[in-house]
Amino acid sequence: MNSSFRSNSVSEMHSSKPKPMFRNCFRHSLRLPLTILVAVVFVIGLAPSVWGQNNPSTIKNRPGAKKQVPGGRPLTNQDPTKTPPKTSLPEKKEEKLIKPDPENLVLATSDGVKLAVTYFGPPAPEGAQAKAVPFILLHDWEGDRKQLLQYAAFLQASGHAAIVPDLRGHGQSTAVEGLNKTIDAKKFRKNEVASVQKDIERCKKYLVQRNNEGEVNIDMLSVVAVGESSVLAVEWVINDWFAYPPVNADGIKQGQDVKALLLVSPRKKLRGVSLMGNWKHPLYTGAKGAALPLMMIWGTGDVDAAKDSESLYKLLEKSRPDPKEIEDETKREAAQTLYKVPLKGARLPGPEIIGTDSIKGLWGYTNKFIELKVKAHEDSLPWKSRSKEADE
Repeated sequence: MNSSFRSNSVSEMHSSKPKPMFRNCFRHSLRLPLTILVAVVFVIGLAPSVWGQNNPSTIKNRPGAKKQVPGGRPLTNQDPTKTPPKTSLPEKKEEKLIKPDPENLVLATSDGVKLAVTYFGPPAPEGAQAKAVPFILLHDWEGDRKQLLQYAAFLQASGHAAIVPDLRGHGQSTAVEGLNKTIDAKKFRKNEVASVQKDIERCKKYLVQRNNEGEVNIDMLSVVAVGESSVLAVEWVINDWFAYPPVNADGIKQGQDVKALLLVSPRKKLRGVSLMGNWKHPLYTGAKGAALPLMMIWGTGDVDAAKDSESLYKLLEKSRPDPKEIEDETKREAAQTLYKVPLKGARLPGPEIIGTDSIKGLWGYTNKFIELKVKAHEDSLPWKSRSKEADE
């Protein structure tokens, strides 16, 4: 009801003065009977229609009438005393994800090493393309890929893909095409250690193949390295970004694919090969722009590894901008590119820290890092085939 209308009506009711009922009654004696008569006729004529509109029994018996509920809305063929039946929406069928079995493969490197690897394809609906985040997982020096198979299975269950090699001279990667003898990493010299870069490159080449099949998005590549193999990973990531032109002669992107690096108990040296020169590269320091998102994990009880890891972290902490000064939480998270996870008192070596689910919540935390720093940017990193045929 209009408020102004209501207030005016109320004020008029209270301001009107009561008039004497019998004043000049004789003067109006002729009008009164006539007025009463008109009123009686009007009421008698109106009553059936009013009663018929509001009496349920009259509605029921009226031929062709529509039943009504309070409020006057017709509900054809429904009893107003009963609740109308609920209408159910068609159920949305969830697409079943198919998780591929791990594949054990042998890949030939550019210098003939027969590289044994295990590939964990991403889960996806049947016939669909996952275009998942791909990982290269590098075991510790003098270890083998078995150290990281459980973690690879976790990444797969989280929707990603992972390739885990036995680096040359380790595990099952001891044969070279054309050589009758096996190779042993324990006997590697400095130049032979450096040649392991070709193993990592071969893993990426395989992931590019899977990219072209729509399984992964190679432009969201992430690398995990354990212990002394961190020396190899740090150098290889720089090569991925700067060793080749970003686009080859055919107009196909060929580098700058690594979007995150995770180091577990990193060491500064490996068989005479130092990490320190590469650690000062702008890709890590952020000196010439955006720095690569990096997470470092170590156990404080593993004294030697903790000493190296803490020292490496502090070097980058000095050069990268401090996001703590940003008040807005969302902007602060976006600006942060350096993460550390020192596990207090943990004496576990790197392979046991990340290779088993012994540290509660750690695997999930690493996945959150990837989701925040890589997966969240997939709109700006659209999938594209790297094959020449697709570009034509």
